[in-house]
Formats: sequence, C-alpha cells, structure tokens
Amino acid sequence: MPYKEITHIPMNIRTWQSEIRNIISKVLDVFSPDLPIQQKMVDIYEYPVHLDNFTFEQLCTKFERVNEHIFTEVLYPSSMRDRLDFLLRIVIRQELTFKTCRNCGKYFSNTVHGNSEYCNRLFKDTNKTCKEIGSVKVYQAKLEENPEYKIYSRAYKSHFARIKYKRMTKEEFKVWAEQAREMRDKVTRGELDLTSY
Repeated sequence: MPYKEITHIPMNIRTWQSEIRNIISKVLDVFSPDLPIQQKMVDIYEYPVHLDNFTFEQLCTKFERVNEHIFTEVLYPSSMRDRLDFLLRIVIRQELTFKTCRNCGKYFSNTVHGNSEYCNRLFKDTNKTCKEIGSVKVYQAKLEENPEYKIYSRAYKSHFARIKYKRMTKEEFKVWAEQAREMRDKVTRGELDLTSY
C-alpha cells in the first residue's frame, strides 16, 4: 500500500464504520423494513446518504485452489477499503442479518440462535459475556416480578446448603425440591395463595 493511504487508515476507520453501520441498520438489521434484502439495497443506493466508500466498484478477485481440497474466491486488494468491501459483499450476498445486543448495544450476527438477544462478546472488565450477564438480568427481573420465585430461590439455596453441612441427604433434598417446585408453580398459576403460607 502507498504510504499516504496507510497514514489515512486511522481517519478512514470511523467513516468506514459509520457507512457499514448505516448499511446494517437499513438493510441487514432484523428490525429493518420487512422487504427482501436486495430491495433494501436498491432503496439505500437510490438515495445514497454517506455511502461514499462503499460504491462496490470492481475488485480484483480470482477463483483458485487454496489447498488440496478447496477452490474459493480470493481477493487481491489494492487498498484496505477493498478488504471491507469484499467482506460486506459476502454478508449481503449470503443475506446475513444482525441484531443489536441488549446489553452492550453492539451488532452481532443473527445466524446461530435466531431468538438470542445478547452477543457472546466479553462485557467490559467482567470476564463474562453479554449472554451470561443477560441471563442473570432476566433471572433477577423474574425474581422481582414474581415473589414466589424469589421465595423459592431463597429456600432452595438454604436447603441446598444443608447437604453441605450434612443436615439433609441428597435424596431428602430432591424430594423437598420437587415439592417446592410444585408449590411454586401452583402459586404462579393462581391455585395457591402465597400469603396463606
């Protein structure tokens, strides 16, 4: 790469990110308008807004053998933007969709579990992924909304601790846990009144 182009990469990164985010939000986001992806691409390029870099000009690619078993398309980039352009073409061609993580707010691919609302990135300095943090938040919200789950959770922890201190056997705990779950579910369904206990 020419030296001048290398020195401009840091300045261009924000522009590239902004344009790619624009394409994702208007075309590939699962909550973007319910139209075919190809139609959304036509619409976004009919009235281009801040899409100066991703005009999808001709790229230098070849279809060639990369090892003993695989032939694939290979890019010969003339710039850093060509690499991003090539990857964006693959995403659009495969019609991959994205979601915004409810924890960190960043986009993640919607390919593995279509109903997932959290990504697998590590969140800040927690050493936990957004998915792990999200499941704890959902569980905590469930406890706050349903007092029977909060009471059940507290009792479960205290009874489970009894096994450790040999005040209860594992078999006794299993019997208790089954009965406690049944009572919790009856309260949830409205068959039992929580205040009567």
